Amino acid sequence: CDTGFGFYTAKRLSEKGFQVFAGCLSPLQNGGHDLSTYSNVHCLKMDVTLEQDIDRALNYVMDNLKDKGI
Repeated sequence: CDTGFGFYTAKRLSEKGFQVFAGCLSPLQNGGHDLSTYSNVHCLKMDVTLEQDIDRALNYVMDNLKDKGI
C-alpha cells in the first residue's frame, strides 16, 4: 500500500466506506502514513516474503473481523 496500485486501491475503497486492511512495507512512511489518516483503514506492516509478517497480518484481520460474522 506504500505507493502505486495498492495505495490508490486502498484509498478509493476507504473513500467508498469499506473497512480496509492494507499491507505496507513501511506503514509510517509514504502511502502508509497517508492511509493511516482514514479511520476505516488499518495499515499493517507486512513484507510478503516473511512468513511471520503474513501470519501476524492474518491474525490481526481475523481478530478484527470475528465479531462481524466474516
